[in-house]
Amino acid sequence: MALSDLWVLTLRGQLLNQDIVNVFTYHCDEPFNATTDGASDLIDGFIINVMLGATSNGLAGGNKAASLVYSEIEAYNLDEPTAFEIRLVNYVGSSADEQSPSFLAVGYSSNKPRRDIRRGQKRIAGLTENQCANNALIAAVQTEWQNVGNDMASVLPVGPLTGATFTPCVIKRVKYVASSGNDAYRFPEPGEPDTHYLVTEWQLKTAITSQVSRKVGHGG
Repeated sequence: MALSDLWVLTLRGQLLNQDIVNVFTYHCDEPFNATTDGASDLIDGFIINVMLGATSNGLAGGNKAASLVYSEIEAYNLDEPTAFEIRLVNYVGSSADEQSPSFLAVGYSSNKPRRDIRRGQKRIAGLTENQCANNALIAAVQTEWQNVGNDMASVLPVGPLTGATFTPCVIKRVKYVASSGNDAYRFPEPGEPDTHYLVTEWQLKTAITSQVSRKVGHGG
């Protein structure tokens, strides 16, 4: 099966015994026939620009809580099941300040160039108590958190194995009915339309947000 130009990257970690999962999607600027090379280049670029931070302290550095540990990054091609990589990592927050509850997060919204696809949303973990007041980020930390958003929106470095670049994107999810009977959403399967748009920004939300799945009793 031919490779899609769309890739999915899943970042997994733990915070106060709760699973932390963030999903990022990317558009590859040139198709290629390699299988695992694309996944490897994507993870490498993500680590350089996002985990370590091109303009910020990264997803686990600087003002992120010391109890935050990212342990795994998975990347896969949307159409080709053999094009994937799962890499074990160890990125730990470095702030000794008091940890906020694990379900509190810093939120971001993407640009929205298409009416038929929702804005992308991100909820990033690692908030500490001294960074917020009155349910909002204090002014002194907003620039650093926006720089995290800028790094998430950046085009990743050219991959040495593929010569390709990866640009953040938002992929339109497919609605279906889950076994519970509730509506749910998934990525398109091979052969289904894969409508998407490129992300040019992840805009910081200064109001503190939350992630229900990170509350005790809700799992990952």
